[in-house]
Amino acid sequence: MRLARRCTGRTLRWERDHEPVADQETTLRFSLTDVDGRPAVLEPYMGMMSHAAVTRDDGSVFIHLHPSGSINMAAQTRFERAEGAGGGTVMTGMAMGGPTESTNTVTFPFVFPDPGPYRIFVQVKVGGTVETAAFDLEVAEG
Repeated sequence: MRLARRCTGRTLRWERDHEPVADQETTLRFSLTDVDGRPAVLEPYMGMMSHAAVTRDDGSVFIHLHPSGSINMAAQTRFERAEGAGGGTVMTGMAMGGPTESTNTVTFPFVFPDPGPYRIFVQVKVGGTVETAAFDLEVAEG
């Protein structure tokens, strides 16, 4: 199933092959196309290829996501210091530069904690412009 939301002439599509279920891991996959339908090449935005926020209508859930998974900034700083001190790479894929190959898609690993209505806000950057789209869904009982 493909859901599309228009954002300043481009189309951000939520590409999903199943309905999300509470308490089960899922991958949220989005792709961006230009006005002419060609893939739009994503650029790093605030150090990542995309950002998303998942909210629940009753305010009980607000989660900020990154494509490689999410981690709080204090933990990220600690892991980076450990790497610099000769420690191993703890959080691969969280480098601020993001992927080196061009792409028009971004994915987020996620688990919806409870069934019910949710809204997902997704932000990507292309051509120096930040695009934002919102998607609504009803998460089924697990």
